[in-house]
Amino acid sequence: MLILREPHVDLHQFKDQTNCRSVRYAVAELIAILARVVLQTSQTRSMDQNLAPTITFFSPGGLHDEAVEPIATEAESRGHDVEFCRDVTADAEVGIYNQHTHKIPAINADISFISFHGIDQGYLDWQSETWSRFDVGLLPSEVAAENWRGASWKPNTRPSIGAFTVGWPKSDVVATEAFDENVAQIVSKYGINDGTTTIYAPTVENDDKIHEYVDAAKGVAETILVKHAPYESTDYLEDLYEPYRDDDQVCIFDPSEPIFPCLGVADVLVSDESSVLQEAALTQTIPVSVTDWPMRNRTRTYPGKQLPEFAHRTSRDHLSSTLEELFDDYASHRESLVEYRDRHYANFGQSASVVVDLIEAIVDDDPLPLEPIAPVNRRFGSVHRAYFKTRAAAAKPYHRARAGFVNRFSDDHIETFERLRLHKALHLVDRLIGKQKYR
Repeated sequence: MLILREPHVDLHQFKDQTNCRSVRYAVAELIAILARVVLQTSQTRSMDQNLAPTITFFSPGGLHDEAVEPIATEAESRGHDVEFCRDVTADAEVGIYNQHTHKIPAINADISFISFHGIDQGYLDWQSETWSRFDVGLLPSEVAAENWRGASWKPNTRPSIGAFTVGWPKSDVVATEAFDENVAQIVSKYGINDGTTTIYAPTVENDDKIHEYVDAAKGVAETILVKHAPYESTDYLEDLYEPYRDDDQVCIFDPSEPIFPCLGVADVLVSDESSVLQEAALTQTIPVSVTDWPMRNRTRTYPGKQLPEFAHRTSRDHLSSTLEELFDDYASHRESLVEYRDRHYANFGQSASVVVDLIEAIVDDDPLPLEPIAPVNRRFGSVHRAYFKTRAAAAKPYHRARAGFVNRFSDDHIETFERLRLHKALHLVDRLIGKQKYR
């Protein structure tokens, strides 16, 4: 390594000398020393740039980590140091963030990337997401790119370098040979028999949804699977599972099992609004959303906003008949998911590699391996700019206040408000603030 030593200049030799030539000599010597220091510093910086930078993943853990772990694995294989950090304000050479932007108070990465923590974010607008604070935005699909472009006329949506369609790294594992082995292991571990199979995987468990699912699937599917998210309360789930302990038709997965192999076992997925509905296309598992199932968060004004077009929508009362119809024409429904998968998952099987290619090209100032998405440009007067700026600033505080207000009321109270149409006033404020554009 090049070591820089502090240059030594003996100024005492010029003491008591008033000769202009001596003064000019001293100045010239100092300039020469300064030039050498600048050159050595430049050479050291150039050497450091040739080293693979450390990539820091600012992720809160759990399912958020799963979304970026394939990128970390690919980066390590290329010689990068990788670390996961829970402090989103920490310093980093290359920082990849996968949270809502209002949860990131400061960005202290030399080069910053913003990505999704859930694939369903690609179906929402960017009304309240300030991607302009970051250098690069990472999008999973053509659909997400179209949605971003539709909102890209808003300055807060645009990363400084650009937004890129890279794919969904979490899905890469499904394209590997090892995935089929993982599915076989799940089948063996839980003793799952051949035959028609459904799986229930909600965002959260509440209001006895599991019991409605099992009742609807009885007499339609030969095997009824249940898979809850790992963040659910174990004690709460144990009480729900009790009626099915001795039911050979019902198989309950450990919540810690990875979701993709569990989907790979099933023919049909039943959920509420979970992002698993989008991920079902990866394993050609037909997704069904029960749109009138209550969510634990009752602040959502527009349910189903982020559902993909290939998800079959049904109601609680018609869930059983919907399952029957899907199994009657199972082959054609399953085959259509391949086309949807390609549209909703760019670079399937290679997305982590594409992300690291992009990181390295930006760090090394090389030509980019893919083109950024072209944003939409619009001109606005001062009044429009002030309105959008105010709305963006008010969106998140309004969301928090609204959530606290609505959660004070029971389901019966909310039904009464809707019956009296009192909720219309709240919806009007929602539209003014732009709340329909995000969760």
